[in-house]
Amino acid sequence: MRSDRDAVIQRFLVEFAEPDGADILEVGCADGRVAAGLAGWAASYVGLDADPRALAEARARVPDATFVEGRGEELDFADESFDVVLFTLCLHRMDADAALAEARRVLRPGGRVVVLEPVPFSEAGRARAVLRDDEADHALVQQAIADGPMPVVRRELFRTTLEFEDSGECLDFLFDWCAGQGADAEWDLDFPGGPAPGGPGGDGQGADDEQDEEDCRDPDLEHLVLSALGAKGGEAPLTLFDDLLVVLLARVDQGVF
Repeated sequence: MRSDRDAVIQRFLVEFAEPDGADILEVGCADGRVAAGLAGWAASYVGLDADPRALAEARARVPDATFVEGRGEELDFADESFDVVLFTLCLHRMDADAALAEARRVLRPGGRVVVLEPVPFSEAGRARAVLRDDEADHALVQQAIADGPMPVVRRELFRTTLEFEDSGECLDFLFDWCAGQGADAEWDLDFPGGPAPGGPGGDGQGADDEQDEEDCRDPDLEHLVLSALGAKGGEAPLTLFDDLLVVLLARVDQGVF
């Protein structure tokens, strides 16, 4: 697969977060891809994620940054510790109201929160929705932003491109993404024999993971995913557009931003 995704995301995050010389907290840092592009700009960079395996990859990728295990709803940091808080493609996977309140608490006056979220109605989003329908969760994020403790300064929709040699490579990518959702993943289709309770990741233990992945690669489900792509599902090579939304929020104190 080829994609401009990482480069485009970095460009928008640099523009919105203004990381130069800032103390940055990234919630949902995963394997450190974003940190690799931004940590060199920052005075300090802390990445937070609930997945210890992803954190191990992040530490290897960006040794000069700090990575800690935790969740965005309960940040174990002092008040006013950071200039920037990033939510990287993760706010829809948590209690958005609680996470935004925590972000404001750890943010210094005049600081900024940058929320990066997938768009469920993009081409790639429609295909992912066959495996996991997050549309209601995305709507809750937008409501939390609108009702939250910080004003919206700017929002922008932008497009990234995913290029696959054929539909098989595309299916591999989408099913790998779904497996990466871990124990929180839910399925919209009953498979013969069914996945383990809790989704395709089960309890994250070895052979169970492998069995769940085999279950989710049911040919009927693959057909549904390709059907969601319409005519593109039969193309080789296959190009999908994956749209993302970036929103800038500000902590405003006495009119200072």
